[in-house]
Amino acid sequence: MRFFHITTPGEWDVAVQSGHHVDPSLGTEGFIHGSFVHQVERSANKHFAERDGLILVELESTELDTELIIEDSYGSGQRFPHVHGPINVSAAVATHGLHRDAEGRWVLPDALCRPVPGLAVDYPTARHRFLLAAHLAGASITAHPHPERGLDGGELWLDVAELGPAQAEHTLVIVSATHGVEGYAGSSLQCRLLHHVAESAGAADTRIVVIHALNPYGFSWVRRVNEDNVDLNRNFVEWPDRPVNEGYRRFADDLVPTTWDAATQEATTHNLLGHIEAIGMDAMQAAVSGGQYEFDTGVFYGGTGPVWSHRWLAEHLGPLLGGASRATLVDLHTGLGPWGHGELISHERVGTPGYARGTELWGSVASMGDGESVSADLSGDWLGALTRFAPDVTWTAAALEYGTVDMISVLQSLRADAWLHAHGDPHAPVGDEIRAQVRAAFADDDPAWFDTIAARFDEVVGAVDPSLAAG
Repeated sequence: MRFFHITTPGEWDVAVQSGHHVDPSLGTEGFIHGSFVHQVERSANKHFAERDGLILVELESTELDTELIIEDSYGSGQRFPHVHGPINVSAAVATHGLHRDAEGRWVLPDALCRPVPGLAVDYPTARHRFLLAAHLAGASITAHPHPERGLDGGELWLDVAELGPAQAEHTLVIVSATHGVEGYAGSSLQCRLLHHVAESAGAADTRIVVIHALNPYGFSWVRRVNEDNVDLNRNFVEWPDRPVNEGYRRFADDLVPTTWDAATQEATTHNLLGHIEAIGMDAMQAAVSGGQYEFDTGVFYGGTGPVWSHRWLAEHLGPLLGGASRATLVDLHTGLGPWGHGELISHERVGTPGYARGTELWGSVASMGDGESVSADLSGDWLGALTRFAPDVTWTAAALEYGTVDMISVLQSLRADAWLHAHGDPHAPVGDEIRAQVRAAFADDDPAWFDTIAARFDEVVGAVDPSLAAG
């Protein structure tokens, strides 16, 4: 995780010579102050308004020799990174010169403000990019801590950026990482939108709410599921009732065997391909991916009750809409369909008002309930629960699903991931191999793929408001 410390060139030169930086605050307050990228300007102007010649030291938290605690020490309502010991110089990634704008306020250096092409290499990098883009767009940023830890041992966050008038009649909501690993593409598209807003006037009459990493655990661990092995888009059934999926039972042992050696993979894959030949791909997809609530180490598991992200939405989504009577929601996904193609999947049935609103706005949507979509009909998808969270709002919602690789390759990556976390060791070398396999199935690092999905994203948000299309 990247964060920053403000100091002077002279003080940092002393640190470079000694190997460690000891700020006076370590003796007076017990820690050295730091800031996340969106907090730097506020910190510099509050605490260093009368100082000159400041630099910004960019630090990597995993390289620190002493403890980093993210905390709100003074009741400000914001949590800051505090280093509880000397900062070893080897944790510094770069140094940047701070400068003042025409009004004399400290501002971020240009080098940190440029959009970074491509997908982030990991969750901390994606979050860093998002916070910067949101800050540059002038968004109000709220960080919600997740109770679990990430792959690197760091903290996890669900971040929200809000732009536009709080009492606007219409709110646009863009969501990433409902299915964790799919956040690599979703986060990059959200940053694209925010950088465009920063460079333009934005949508004057539309409130924009950008929810980054709805499932931060899956994003960090490079998993589609959450900390409970729950597929978040199968978790929104009418609890405590749980649908029964008889079809999944037939394939459960082959889908996630207890061993994952080459012979087992070959045998179980052969069995699954035999089932596909016998009943057809559509029937197999419906049985496997439609949602199951019995096998807690299996794939597409819906859980036993509302999970953390579900509860967060129930508490926060309604208030985030402000005074809106209408809302448009785009939930960003990857992993289904032809390479780079972006299908708008509707949870609404053909002929319903919600389906009609979607087709009127975007030209066409594909109803998963009526067999129009690359997705099977799902139990417990969260877009179908929107009216529970904001019943007085007229919703137009869709999942924007981008194709990556073939369906069998996607399923194989999910099977490997489920085995790893149920029966293997996620920290062993095989864990790195399987995470690479999962990422390749859901996040294509080919620049041509991102250019293709970005163009489609521009079309989708541009239909809501032409001023939001970056292309």
